[in-house]
Amino acid sequence: MLNKQALRISIIFLIISILWIFFSDRLLLKLVNDSYTLTQIQTFKGWFYVLILSFTLYFLVKEEIKKALAQKRRFKEEKSKRDILFESLNNAIFVLDEENRFYDCNSKTLEIFECTREDLMNIHLADVSPKLQPNGVKSFELADEKIRLTREGDAQKFEWIHTNFKRNKEFYTEISLSSIKISDVIYVIAIIHDVSIRKKYELDLKLKNEELNERNIELSNAEEELRTNNIELKELNDQLQRNEYLLTEAQKIAQIGHWEWDIVNDKLSWSDEVYRIFGKELGFEVSSDSFLKLVHPEDRNKIHEAFQRTIENKSSYEVEHRIVLDNGKIKNLLEKSRIEYSKEGKPIRSIGIVQDITNHVITQKIIKESEERYRLLSDLGKAGIVIHKNGIVQEVNNTFCRIFQYTREELIGEDIMERLFAGDYAEMVRGNIKSNLTRPYFVKCLRKDGRERWFEIEARNFLYKDEPARVATFLDITESVEREEELKLGAEKHRVLYENALVGLSVTDSKTRRLLQCNEKYANIFGYSSIDEILNDKGFGDYYLDKKLRNQLFDVFNEKGEINNIELNVRKRNGENIWIELSSYKNKVTGNVESVVKDITAQKLAQLALKENEEKYRRLTENSPAITYIYSLKRGALYWSSRAKEILGFDLKNLKNDRIKWDEAIHPDDKPRIDEFLQNIKVGETYTTEYRIYDVNNKLHWFNDRIFNVYKSNEEIIIEGIISDVTDKQRMQQKVLHAMINAEERERSRIAKDLHDGVSPVMSAIKLYIQSLSGTTKEKLRHELIGKISNTINEAISSINEISNNVSPHVLQNFGLKTAVESFVTKISELKGIYIDLHFEIDNRFDENTEIALYRITTELINNTIKYAKAHDIKIKYYLTHGHIFMLYKDNGKGFNTEKVLNNKTGMGIFNMKNRINSLNGEFKLESIEKEGVYVEIMVPVNS
Repeated sequence: MLNKQALRISIIFLIISILWIFFSDRLLLKLVNDSYTLTQIQTFKGWFYVLILSFTLYFLVKEEIKKALAQKRRFKEEKSKRDILFESLNNAIFVLDEENRFYDCNSKTLEIFECTREDLMNIHLADVSPKLQPNGVKSFELADEKIRLTREGDAQKFEWIHTNFKRNKEFYTEISLSSIKISDVIYVIAIIHDVSIRKKYELDLKLKNEELNERNIELSNAEEELRTNNIELKELNDQLQRNEYLLTEAQKIAQIGHWEWDIVNDKLSWSDEVYRIFGKELGFEVSSDSFLKLVHPEDRNKIHEAFQRTIENKSSYEVEHRIVLDNGKIKNLLEKSRIEYSKEGKPIRSIGIVQDITNHVITQKIIKESEERYRLLSDLGKAGIVIHKNGIVQEVNNTFCRIFQYTREELIGEDIMERLFAGDYAEMVRGNIKSNLTRPYFVKCLRKDGRERWFEIEARNFLYKDEPARVATFLDITESVEREEELKLGAEKHRVLYENALVGLSVTDSKTRRLLQCNEKYANIFGYSSIDEILNDKGFGDYYLDKKLRNQLFDVFNEKGEINNIELNVRKRNGENIWIELSSYKNKVTGNVESVVKDITAQKLAQLALKENEEKYRRLTENSPAITYIYSLKRGALYWSSRAKEILGFDLKNLKNDRIKWDEAIHPDDKPRIDEFLQNIKVGETYTTEYRIYDVNNKLHWFNDRIFNVYKSNEEIIIEGIISDVTDKQRMQQKVLHAMINAEERERSRIAKDLHDGVSPVMSAIKLYIQSLSGTTKEKLRHELIGKISNTINEAISSINEISNNVSPHVLQNFGLKTAVESFVTKISELKGIYIDLHFEIDNRFDENTEIALYRITTELINNTIKYAKAHDIKIKYYLTHGHIFMLYKDNGKGFNTEKVLNNKTGMGIFNMKNRINSLNGEFKLESIEKEGVYVEIMVPVNS
């Protein structure tokens, strides 16, 4: 810099001298002819020139000295600022020389290694590390490899295990390496962040999550079994009302068929819907071999493996696979089944369903591909994006075209290696593609105009249009690469630390409390996308932290001069709350507040999540409707959840310590079977059994006992299981069975009575007329008899139609719900003399199940009112709104006590009506008070 100043002053002096001598001499020769006078004037001119030149040099030198002093002062301030920042950061920082040995470090480095600066200097990085890293590689070899890559321009970030000097204790760190070049020497700067606490929390959280997931799976399985039992109960009730026609139609609509396979004799049978799904005519000879021939060749092994796994685990069978139709079309199917076993444990029969899910699979595939493309293009939209297959361009965004000055049409289908990469970089990129490299790296590229630019590339693999592809982002970093080194090691060290620090760094005016400077990490912590964005936000200071608390922090800072590692709950720009760790120091040169901010939200959330998961597991266990237990075959019960006391009334403390008490509670008929069951139990197996047990009040309960874990501990077998009270299910199955039998008997009796009272007399009359007809020859009498026979036959047909209509109303099938209900109401009003006020605000037709259910419920309610309620007025209203059909029913009869009726087990009609509505995903509400009538409200979702 001083050489430049001296050269500039010399040039100015030379120019002034030449101009003065040249022009002054020429002027004097024109004005003066006398040599004496000319000599006197030139002497005066020389003194005048010396005087003017002296003043000129004085002012020039004065300004240059002033600038040099100012520059020296600024350099001193910057150096002080860098040294303070270097020592104040909460991370260990050190510099490695060209032999990979310690060259310089801050005090934090000496603190974590528990040594002096002399201990560290001139030793290798691996000297403060164990011999091997967790991946089994020697520390010396791995350290040299990471440092070599860094010196080649590939910045490294990785986890590392270090040891300190005093205790030789190992601790986990996260290291960021970057390189700088000073006077042809490449130094490596390392930033170390101690992550031992985070590792501990991550390990604890992982173990707790694994345990919680296991418990959740167990509870989910128990709940699934409960739901399965409810479904089975519902199906038993539905079978009372359904017939084969409805089942077939339901399978067509849902594209679900059922099948049965006799495994021993290899005989396979399909329902009609399965033939349709597989595109085969009825009568097609089916077997396991013919079925496998229809399966897509790539899926046959999957089916075989799933079946073998089901037999080995004795679990349910569920698999998705493809089939190939005769016309070459491919369908996607979902198969579910259960397998029945012989007493010897061999599979003998499999019963299952198959569903056509082709449309669902295609839709999901389209949505997945569309969402993936959209996510990639939008998330990485600030950089140039290219999607390619082995280098052949498939798609680019507008930013990519603008950066490289190509149109989209010029790039699609072209080899990106031949178009973009300069020199040997094309081969390097090809190697990165083959190795599926995902970390960023730097290359030199060519634009269309031939100019070379530096880019940071980051790429990953994904499925594009069902084929493997790779998406890459190109970020132009040319200006950063070409920036000249303006400062020495201290300045470069400050830049690297400031820009690449793992924590947020900021400078705040201590008087105005305005943010003056920060790094990008600091801006990102508070939800800003750039440094300029946060610096231009005038309200930032009072926004992220409550103004009162912020003033208190400044008061503490002004009193002590620093703030160390304070944890604060603050707000980001979008209002989201995060946790930070704040340390602030006062710069003695500038007087500004310099702060270090670390985002500790993940650590805080991990602590909270660990605590919450433990509490959640406790709540799930204690609040589960089932009994959770741990049982030792040697010592008896080790643990019972609180549901055991609620269901059985046993004192849990005594139950744990008294094995005999539990054994005596088991029903005597079930105890030998349970004893034999426990004697044959095996480690690692799962079991399910049912037995009866008496509670403290000698009340009998049915239990479903599912053992999900059997293991050995200290030479004794431990059982973990879940017990569900299925008493209500057992009782309801008996009630449903009796109801089905009674309903069938009543229906048979009614049809027999109708045939006997209505059809039989008519047929007897026809028989008499025919006998009379055969015994006469009179034409007139024969004609009269034939007319009477015809009329009587019509009467018989009418009676049969009426009986048939009562079994399955043809009006409902042919004309819909409205006409059927109106016809029934009209007939009942005429026959029974009761007033029925019917308002039907619906003209639509609905699916057959919905119409049949609503018609049967309406007629049953009317019949119940006439038979039991002694009402003289009924009001019925049907209306449709927001995709739901509503039916309101009210009578003014004597009413009844609903709780009493249901408790006395006389409410099967109500139970059947509720089940009909539940099967349609609807809602059934019944209210009745004695002497005040009955009110029913039904809501069913429908598609007209």
